[in-house]
Amino acid sequence: MKTSKRVYKEYINVDPTIDLEKQDYSTDEEKLSVLFSPVDKNLEKLTIHLNRQDTVPSEKWIEGLFSTYPWISGVLACDLEGNLVMQRPDAGMKPINIKPLLAEEPEEYRSRTLRAYVDETPLGPEVYVATPLFRGNDPVGLLAIHFDLRKLLDFCPEPQNLMVFTPAQVLWAGANKGLTQQLLAQDWENILKEDVSGTMDIEGQEVLWLVRRIAGAHILYAVEAASGE
Repeated sequence: MKTSKRVYKEYINVDPTIDLEKQDYSTDEEKLSVLFSPVDKNLEKLTIHLNRQDTVPSEKWIEGLFSTYPWISGVLACDLEGNLVMQRPDAGMKPINIKPLLAEEPEEYRSRTLRAYVDETPLGPEVYVATPLFRGNDPVGLLAIHFDLRKLLDFCPEPQNLMVFTPAQVLWAGANKGLTQQLLAQDWENILKEDVSGTMDIEGQEVLWLVRRIAGAHILYAVEAASGE
């Protein structure tokens, strides 16, 4: 927790602009911050944007969504049974799978909490983030945005040096795929009960990691510590 507070205070909740061209870092915490912040910032902006909408959106809203977030794959709305009532674009490369986001009981939607999950597809993982739709005070369905997180690595200055994963799947392995798989194999369910950031040794390589919550889902970012630091 102490490390997390330092990272947040010194590198996340600050006003100065990060120099994305910088290649050398004074600390490993700075390296992690510079690499994960542009990705995480875009995710956070998207969730805020989605959280403001609780009715089936207009075509103008949808056009604005794709204009503001050109990296998303699509947007859709469904009823409480998961039947699609709106989808843009009409078809995509990956199959649509909205069912894991549906609540068992309509009352669960009344908290208006965003929900998220990652769908594993033959073309790679697809991230879904959804918000409940209402008619008056009655929940009527879900509005979901889906995207391939790998597209967000275009915002990262050194994507090959960043690893992004959930406790269950790899979203972006970076250059060291073997190390990323070893990180994924750690007992994150128990680790995240106690810590939100830290370091761990993976066969002699020190790794610095940080977790962020996106629509209730844990997104983990990690980098290899520099030699000698």
